[in-house]
Amino acid sequence: MINKIKTATIIGIRGNYVEVEVVISNGIPSFTIVGLVDATVKEAKERVRGAIINSGFKYPNRRITINLSPADIRKNGTHFDLPLAISLLRSSRQIGGYQNFIDEYAFIGELSLSGEIKPVTGILPMVMSLYEEGIKKAFVPWGNRMEASLVKETQVFVAKNLNEIVNHLEQKQKIEPIKNEYHFDRSDEFELDYSQVKGQEAAKRAISIAAAGSHGLLMVGSPSSGKTMLSKRITSILPPMEYQDIIESTNIYSIMGKLSESEPYIAKRPFRNPHYSISRAGLIGGGSHPKPGEVSLANKGVLFIDELAELKRDAIEALRVPLEEKKVNIVRNSNTVTFPADFLFIAGSNLCPCGYYSDPYHPCTCTPREVSNYMKKISGPIMERIDLHIKLNTLNYEEFKYSKGKSSAEMRKEIVKAREIQKERYRYYDVNVNADLDEKLIDKFCKVDSRGERILKLAFEKNIITPRTYRKTLKISRTIADMEGSIEIKEKHVAEALQYRSNLGEYN
Repeated sequence: MINKIKTATIIGIRGNYVEVEVVISNGIPSFTIVGLVDATVKEAKERVRGAIINSGFKYPNRRITINLSPADIRKNGTHFDLPLAISLLRSSRQIGGYQNFIDEYAFIGELSLSGEIKPVTGILPMVMSLYEEGIKKAFVPWGNRMEASLVKETQVFVAKNLNEIVNHLEQKQKIEPIKNEYHFDRSDEFELDYSQVKGQEAAKRAISIAAAGSHGLLMVGSPSSGKTMLSKRITSILPPMEYQDIIESTNIYSIMGKLSESEPYIAKRPFRNPHYSISRAGLIGGGSHPKPGEVSLANKGVLFIDELAELKRDAIEALRVPLEEKKVNIVRNSNTVTFPADFLFIAGSNLCPCGYYSDPYHPCTCTPREVSNYMKKISGPIMERIDLHIKLNTLNYEEFKYSKGKSSAEMRKEIVKAREIQKERYRYYDVNVNADLDEKLIDKFCKVDSRGERILKLAFEKNIITPRTYRKTLKISRTIADMEGSIEIKEKHVAEALQYRSNLGEYN
């Protein structure tokens, strides 16, 4: 008789339903797992054997054949331990007096040799995939209980060891499903606030526009001009995450093992700040079993790369696709895995190797050739995909001492208002923010008054903007108008937008 136990696995950031089929037959004792499995699954044999014996059960010393179906998707990970153990106990008739009762459940978890059930990565997407298959009851490790309970429609059962599950299945000691009592922390209080930043009001304005329309931003300036300080506070002015955004981001962090009992979900927008020495795979994602990179960990949040010009060339060029398409496709073994990469891109860079070109307070030690070649490390296509460009100046003493700008709360209020306008405007379209507008929607929603058109024409004729950056300018103008609550894009909106595009040729 073939016994089937329900479980799941991970492909990309999605869960996939898997059935564990077990046959125990006469013959030379053996343990065979088939179904396109890797070494981590094959190693389950010894963990499962130890867990069964040390939990007080008999290990079936016969010919054991296990199939993980469907056989055309690769399985990896230690989370198959628990369903394998349950299937062996059921097939050897050590449990199973309530066959139909067992069939209601799916099982996910790693086993120690003592029978303890250990937490695993990817619980949330796996439980979600089980629900999509109509399976509404799942046993998960105690350490994953908070994460799993995010799937509100599923009854989540937790256990600390194999014996607890067996006692429940045999209806000897009932386990109650855990309750979902989540109250996501969406408070407006942040440790870092723009009220702490002295001066740089022009940069704060550019950051507000970037946040309001989800436009990429490049800040150039000498060391200590405030690029990092300004960037680290951007999440404090972004709108709160929606429930679906929380689930999507939590999925990513779950499969990467970056959740904990103290932080079982991602309810505040992520801020990722990888070092410029990061590899292409670390930035974009990859590996033999593809994992998300920094662009996906920043999904629904902010990706900040300081010293963009120092980033490896292949890594810089790899940013083209996520900046344009908001996703990353990775091909392995004829299979394509897609990771979301919908982030606000913020980059910082010096203007030369020493960092002090054009700094009024520090002499530059670079040669003219070095200065000329430095920013050319960033290709034109990448520069064109970053909507806003701004140069930061070093503060003098008076600016540092006496300047007082807006707080994050004040800036956020303006940004949330602009985002709400965009959400309502694009409610019948597959976009949410101005940065995502395609050519057709730009023509429809980015109408400019006659005086604004004259400015655009002049900028185009003087090569200040290209056909691609022309459309970028219109989208930026649309965001500036939204921040003022203006239905029409006016001359002043276009003029300000051009300020963030006109220096492109100076840097590259």
